[in-house]
Amino acid sequence: ANRVAIDFDSEVFKASIFTHSNSSNPERVTVTADGFYIINVTIGYDNTGLTRISPIASIFKNGTEITETRSYSYSRGSTTGDEKTLQINTILELSNTDYLEVYAWRDDADHLQAVNTIVGECEFVLARTSGAAAASGSQGYQGVQGATGAQGVQGAVGPQGVQGAVGPTGPQG
Repeated sequence: ANRVAIDFDSEVFKASIFTHSNSSNPERVTVTADGFYIINVTIGYDNTGLTRISPIASIFKNGTEITETRSYSYSRGSTTGDEKTLQINTILELSNTDYLEVYAWRDDADHLQAVNTIVGECEFVLARTSGAAAASGSQGYQGVQGATGAQGVQGAVGPQGVQGAVGPTGPQG
Protein backbone atom coordinates (compact mmCIF):
# COMPACT_ATOMS: atom_id res chain seq x y z
CA ALA A 1 0.00 0.00 0.00
CA ASN A 2 1.04 3.59 -0.48
CA ARG A 3 2.75 5.20 2.45
CA VAL A 4 1.48 8.49 3.83
CA ALA A 5 3.61 11.11 5.59
CA ILE A 6 2.40 11.90 9.10
CA ASP A 7 2.11 15.67 9.58
CA PHE A 8 3.06 17.16 12.92
CA ASP A 9 1.33 20.51 12.60
CA SER A 10 1.44 21.72 16.19
CA GLU A 11 4.46 22.45 18.37
CA VAL A 12 4.64 22.39 22.15
CA PHE A 13 8.36 23.10 22.38
CA LYS A 14 11.16 23.21 19.84
CA ALA A 15 14.81 23.49 20.90
CA SER A 16 17.26 25.49 18.81
CA ILE A 17 18.94 22.29 17.57
CA PHE A 18 15.84 21.35 15.52
CA THR A 19 13.98 23.02 12.69
CA HIS A 20 10.35 22.30 11.88
CA SER A 21 7.63 24.21 10.07
CA ASN A 22 3.90 23.77 10.67
CA SER A 23 3.13 24.91 7.11
CA SER A 24 6.05 23.85 4.89
CA ASN A 25 6.89 20.12 5.15
CA PRO A 26 5.09 19.66 8.52
CA GLU A 27 6.08 15.98 8.42
CA ARG A 28 9.81 16.87 8.57
CA VAL A 29 12.09 17.64 11.51
CA THR A 30 15.69 18.64 10.75
CA VAL A 31 18.49 18.53 13.32
CA THR A 32 21.13 21.25 13.34
CA ALA A 33 23.68 19.58 15.60
CA ASP A 34 25.51 16.24 15.56
CA GLY A 35 24.71 13.81 18.36
CA PHE A 36 22.72 10.91 19.70
CA TYR A 37 18.96 11.48 19.84
CA ILE A 38 16.21 9.72 21.77
CA ILE A 39 13.16 9.62 19.50
CA ASN A 40 9.60 8.80 20.56
CA VAL A 41 6.77 8.84 18.03
CA THR A 42 3.10 8.23 18.76
CA ILE A 43 0.50 8.03 16.01
CA GLY A 44 -3.09 7.77 17.15
CA TYR A 45 -5.43 6.49 14.44
CA ASP A 46 -9.13 5.81 13.94
CA ASN A 47 -10.22 2.80 11.89
CA THR A 48 -13.46 3.93 10.17
CA GLY A 49 -14.05 0.54 8.55
CA LEU A 50 -16.13 -2.27 10.05
CA THR A 51 -13.35 -4.85 9.60
CA ARG A 52 -9.71 -5.26 10.47
CA ILE A 53 -6.61 -3.33 9.46
CA SER A 54 -2.91 -3.79 10.24
CA PRO A 55 -1.03 -0.49 9.79
CA ILE A 56 2.75 0.02 9.90
CA ALA A 57 4.73 3.17 10.71
CA SER A 58 8.45 3.83 10.35
CA ILE A 59 11.01 6.63 10.62
CA PHE A 60 12.74 7.79 7.45
CA LYS A 61 16.11 9.55 7.65
CA ASN A 62 16.99 11.79 4.70
CA GLY A 63 14.30 10.02 2.65
CA THR A 64 15.40 6.44 3.41
CA GLU A 65 13.47 4.12 5.72
CA ILE A 66 15.17 2.91 8.88
CA THR A 67 13.48 -0.49 8.87
CA GLU A 68 14.57 -1.21 12.46
CA THR A 69 12.13 1.50 13.59
CA ARG A 70 9.04 -0.15 12.10
CA SER A 71 6.03 -0.33 14.37
CA TYR A 72 2.97 -2.50 13.80
CA SER A 73 -0.58 -2.26 15.11
CA TYR A 74 -3.92 -3.99 14.67
CA SER A 75 -7.54 -2.85 14.79
CA ARG A 76 -10.53 -5.19 14.46
CA GLY A 77 -12.83 -2.46 13.15
CA SER A 78 -14.96 0.51 14.15
CA THR A 79 -17.40 -1.60 16.18
CA THR A 80 -14.74 -3.24 18.37
CA GLY A 81 -12.44 -0.48 19.59
CA ASP A 82 -11.42 1.48 16.53
CA GLU A 83 -8.94 3.94 18.09
CA LYS A 84 -5.41 2.57 18.38
CA THR A 85 -1.82 3.83 18.39
CA LEU A 86 1.46 3.07 16.69
CA GLN A 87 4.56 3.67 18.85
CA ILE A 88 8.19 4.11 17.77
CA ASN A 89 10.93 4.45 20.40
CA THR A 90 14.58 4.48 19.37
CA ILE A 91 17.98 6.17 19.69
CA LEU A 92 19.69 7.38 16.52
CA GLU A 93 23.05 9.00 15.83
CA LEU A 94 22.31 12.00 13.62
CA SER A 95 24.45 14.62 11.90
CA ASN A 96 23.83 18.30 11.27
CA THR A 97 21.19 18.74 8.49
CA ASP A 98 19.81 15.17 8.79
CA TYR A 99 16.04 15.22 8.55
CA LEU A 100 13.49 12.77 9.88
CA GLU A 101 9.99 11.96 8.66
CA VAL A 102 7.44 9.42 9.83
CA TYR A 103 5.36 7.48 7.32
CA ALA A 104 2.53 5.04 7.85
CA TRP A 105 0.87 2.59 5.49
CA ARG A 106 -1.64 -0.22 5.38
CA ASP A 107 0.04 -3.62 5.68
CA ASP A 108 -3.17 -5.61 5.40
CA ALA A 109 -6.88 -4.78 5.58
CA ASP A 110 -10.28 -6.26 4.86
CA HIS A 111 -11.72 -2.92 3.75
CA LEU A 112 -10.88 0.25 1.84
CA GLN A 113 -12.38 2.78 4.27
CA ALA A 114 -10.24 5.54 5.71
CA VAL A 115 -7.87 5.14 8.59
CA ASN A 116 -7.43 8.66 9.94
CA THR A 117 -4.81 10.00 12.29
CA ILE A 118 -6.10 11.55 15.50
CA VAL A 119 -4.32 14.91 15.59
CA GLY A 120 -4.35 15.23 19.39
CA GLU A 121 -2.75 11.79 19.72
CA CYS A 122 0.14 12.27 17.30
CA GLU A 123 3.50 13.43 18.62
CA PHE A 124 7.13 13.44 17.57
CA VAL A 125 9.51 13.87 20.53
CA LEU A 126 13.26 14.32 20.02
CA ALA A 127 15.86 14.86 22.73
CA ARG A 128 19.59 15.02 22.15
CA THR A 129 21.33 12.93 24.80
CA SER A 130 24.92 13.76 23.86
CA GLY A 131 26.98 15.44 21.22
CA ALA A 132 29.03 13.57 18.70
CA ALA A 133 32.62 12.66 19.49
CA ALA A 134 34.77 15.76 19.46
CA ALA A 135 37.77 16.27 17.20
CA SER A 136 41.14 16.57 18.91
CA GLY A 137 42.25 20.08 19.79
CA SER A 138 45.35 21.93 18.64
CA GLN A 139 48.78 21.23 20.15
CA GLY A 140 49.40 23.17 23.36
CA TYR A 141 52.36 25.59 23.82
CA GLN A 142 55.82 24.63 25.16
CA GLY A 143 56.08 25.06 28.91
CA VAL A 144 58.86 27.05 30.67
CA GLN A 145 62.21 25.42 31.53
CA GLY A 146 62.17 23.96 35.02
CA ALA A 147 64.72 24.91 37.74
CA THR A 148 68.04 23.00 37.98
CA GLY A 149 67.77 20.08 40.33
CA ALA A 150 69.79 19.67 43.58
CA GLN A 151 73.36 18.25 43.53
CA GLY A 152 73.34 14.48 43.74
CA VAL A 153 74.99 12.47 46.55
CA GLN A 154 78.76 11.66 46.27
CA GLY A 155 79.20 8.22 44.75
CA ALA A 156 81.12 5.38 46.45
CA VAL A 157 84.90 4.98 45.95
CA GLY A 158 85.66 2.62 43.11
CA PRO A 159 87.84 -0.58 43.43
CA GLN A 160 91.69 -0.47 43.44
CA GLY A 161 93.08 -0.35 39.92
CA VAL A 162 95.55 -2.93 38.43
CA GLN A 163 99.32 -2.51 39.15
CA GLY A 164 100.96 -0.69 36.27
CA ALA A 165 103.95 -2.04 34.26
CA VAL A 166 107.53 -1.25 35.41
CA GLY A 167 108.82 1.87 33.74
CA PRO A 168 112.11 2.13 31.78
CA THR A 169 115.39 2.62 33.63
CA GLY A 170 116.45 6.24 33.88
CA PRO A 171 119.78 7.72 32.60
CA GLN A 172 122.96 6.99 34.59
CA GLY A 173 124.43 9.78 36.60
